[in-house]
Amino acid sequence: MISSWALARAIEMGLHRSVSAWSSTEANMDAHEIEMRKRIFWSLLVCHVTIGCKLGRPLAIRLEDFDVELPGPVLDNLPHEVDESNWRKCSFRIGIYSFKWLAIYMQLYSTIYTVRPFSQQPYEVALKNLERDLDSWVKTFPDELHASNSLPIQDRVCALYLDLGHQHLRLLLHHPALCNTPNRALTTTNLDVCLDASSRLLDIAGQIRDLKSLDTTWFNTTTFIAAIFTTLFAHTERQNDITSAELTTLREEMDRWLDIMGDIGQLLGA
Repeated sequence: MISSWALARAIEMGLHRSVSAWSSTEANMDAHEIEMRKRIFWSLLVCHVTIGCKLGRPLAIRLEDFDVELPGPVLDNLPHEVDESNWRKCSFRIGIYSFKWLAIYMQLYSTIYTVRPFSQQPYEVALKNLERDLDSWVKTFPDELHASNSLPIQDRVCALYLDLGHQHLRLLLHHPALCNTPNRALTTTNLDVCLDASSRLLDIAGQIRDLKSLDTTWFNTTTFIAAIFTTLFAHTERQNDITSAELTTLREEMDRWLDIMGDIGQLLGA
């Protein structure tokens, strides 16, 4: 309710429109104010979309309903931070890449996860288009957002959460519950992708826990739960073909997941 109200107020203020669509008076705003308006709108949109989609509710706005540009990597460092690299002088870069993720997330929920798609694309066509957009987004990552032990901890945590968002989208995109196609090969491929995405989510969650940066909100916790039960479902579907080695790996993964969920429970005081 709060995110919908805040987004509606932002739209009333015209934050959803590009500066090129404003009147001459509004177009005279300085660059700082224009940039802040972009950041505010996209930040509100993240809250509204991620909460609404998780709850299965229709979005108040679609990509087709606004044309405000993404924020730019404007330097916002403090005066005493002159020795920082250009990457560190902009504290909002992770936000910009998150907003690009959000655009794909919104497309996913307006095509595959919607009751009545805006564009009447066949499932397989929508799947390929979204996969292409997701791959293109990942290819834009700079070195500072590719998770590795050589990164400073702050950048590494940001990179891990960005990768978590990537694997979350892969899990949603290929989820068996939405695979409404008679193509058996595609169904098998989707299960394979879901298993891979779930396994990677487990590795990412483990690394984030080691860095003491677990997000204990229900938003990310439900992502972990989705990965757990999708893994169990996939192996149940293939129970007649599972090998002893695969069963051992499954048990190990479930033990690791339970450890992580236990840590989240402790942090929440459960």
